[in-house]
Amino acid sequence: MKQPNDWLLPVIIIIERVVGGFDHRTPGWIDRDVEYVYDAFHAFFTIKQTDKEAPEPHAAIQRRKDLIADLILILEMMDADGELDHLTDGRIWSGVQSITTVEGVYVMMFEHLRDSVRYWRTKEGRRGYLSGPILELMGKV
Repeated sequence: MKQPNDWLLPVIIIIERVVGGFDHRTPGWIDRDVEYVYDAFHAFFTIKQTDKEAPEPHAAIQRRKDLIADLILILEMMDADGELDHLTDGRIWSGVQSITTVEGVYVMMFEHLRDSVRYWRTKEGRRGYLSGPILELMGKV
């Protein structure tokens, strides 16, 4: 699994701690639940970064809805606090274009998170991500 850029790591850890808390409090979670949520956010921010309107991420399964709602709150708080301003000054590049929007940061972050879930699920089974890197991260909290 490719490691995230150092500048993206603090934001990824915040998101993964939220996921770890959900996994601890809510029985029945599997990696596909988390992947669904990460994928929904990736798709949402991919559209938003082009200045088009996009429906907020949603889900039919309640535990996914709850995680989406919590992640929306966390992302709004980070944005309001200006925690990502230093990442959108154009000095960071994704492929051939510089990152100048919070949405661009979120696209990269959720793409990495989604790929991480897929990697760990393939390598270790249906709870490979939750029982591997997420559990390890939560042990450090």
